[in-house]
Amino acid sequence: MDSSSYIYILSRSSEITFYSFIIFVKIAITALNPVNLSQKNRFMNFAVITFFAVIVSSLANESQITAALRPIAVCISVLLTIYLISGKIIDYAKGYAISGFIICAIFIFSVQSGMIVQTGERHHFVAESHPNLGGELISATLVMSSLTLGPRLFLILNAASLYCTFLLQSRTSTLAILIALLCYGIAYFRGKLGIRRKALLSLVVLWITAAFTIALIAIQSEATNQAFDFIYNSVFLVEDQYRGGYSGVSGRDEHWWEAIRVAMDHPFIGAGPDFMERLGVLQPHNWTLYAISQFGMLGWVLVVIFGYAAFGAVRNDPVRAMVLIPLFVPWLLNDRFLNFNAYPFALYIIVFAGFSLPPKKRRSSAPNRPTSPKHAVALAARYRQAAR
Repeated sequence: MDSSSYIYILSRSSEITFYSFIIFVKIAITALNPVNLSQKNRFMNFAVITFFAVIVSSLANESQITAALRPIAVCISVLLTIYLISGKIIDYAKGYAISGFIICAIFIFSVQSGMIVQTGERHHFVAESHPNLGGELISATLVMSSLTLGPRLFLILNAASLYCTFLLQSRTSTLAILIALLCYGIAYFRGKLGIRRKALLSLVVLWITAAFTIALIAIQSEATNQAFDFIYNSVFLVEDQYRGGYSGVSGRDEHWWEAIRVAMDHPFIGAGPDFMERLGVLQPHNWTLYAISQFGMLGWVLVVIFGYAAFGAVRNDPVRAMVLIPLFVPWLLNDRFLNFNAYPFALYIIVFAGFSLPPKKRRSSAPNRPTSPKHAVALAARYRQAAR
């Protein structure tokens, strides 16, 4: 359900209606299958402070009620998901993997059928939605699928995702997918070769990369130059007039400075959830700047809680680093904070979801130690049979 954003996009239904239905379904599942609500929930502190920050900043800045309810609804949905999955992150990631294959198949089919609108060379997402929305959805499902897919299926989904984000010209998503591929490869070969050979593997990878780079520089062929030009300009649009390096981190610096100015003008309680529309400023395009510009000092508290929880997640369950490292790219560059989009939602689950506890070891007698007379007779008969 958490990776089903494409359904409401394709159906062109209201976002409020769709996600209200999703929350209702989660509540119904929780009611029908009671979970242990007394378990320690690492998200609770974040949710409580968010609720308090939304109320204070919304009342002080006279924000619209719909804008104030959105972050609260997101927190409720995240809370329900955390309770329902009970720390079973791997099983939860299977849903994202399935959605990833479905989304890529639908988008590629739509492109081949001529159903996708283009602005210049950039393709929109399905139902004429924004390309970045599609890129975030595709990259989030791919990154989460790294927890559950085997090498073959992961490489297939990775290739399809890269093709889709290339058409969407979503460079943040493309970079996140490439980093996810690297993290998956490191984790896979570490498991295959063992920890003792990790250093040797790192040296081999560095040597191959250096040798390949030197060979390309030495060849200086037309095909090599075309390949570099394709990656440099077509994939990452480095020299693009509006989205290239000369635009200041793809124009992000202008967004960041405006968010900083808003945070400085509202240092204590923030500017409220809908400050972009009310103040006529650009979106922050950064998770941390979103928090402090909306909620002021309480936003800083949320940043600290999030950082501490992320550190704890990686320390207690290192495999989650395979998701957190790639998602650091959209965390730094995208305009999502408390949002139902698959990217920030997956981030909150990975950071705050509990950990599956190993089953407690029960005291059991050794197999050669009888626990009853009947068991002693059975053991003696087994030993006699083995001796023969």
